[in-house]
Amino acid sequence: MLNIGNQVSYIREMSINKENKDAPKTKEGGGKVKAIFADPANRVMVRIVDNEPDDKGGLVQFDVPLMAVNPSEEFKKDFIQLVEDIDKMATEANKQQQAMVDRVNAELEKMKNKLLGEPIEF
Repeated sequence: MLNIGNQVSYIREMSINKENKDAPKTKEGGGKVKAIFADPANRVMVRIVDNEPDDKGGLVQFDVPLMAVNPSEEFKKDFIQLVEDIDKMATEANKQQQAMVDRVNAELEKMKNKLLGEPIEF
């Protein structure tokens, strides 16, 4: 049973590092349970105060899904794969979205030019 104050291990998703695409997307660590709550999607979450302080020596805390607390080796493997799959899907969706925006903007520009005339160069 999980209680506030328990020492636990966890796996969590890391923040996106746009400068370094090869940076780890997940991190394993340990810490103390500070709170247990439901997120907006009604998934049980655990707020963990990490055992390792930040660069300035301050406390670091993370909200981790309950399933990612004291995870099995199989869950860790599945979690890492899930994070990779989400990243790939989001990257592809962003490319498709940008292509659509570019296509619509080009069509709008053609429509404006037809009615208002071509822009002049200074």
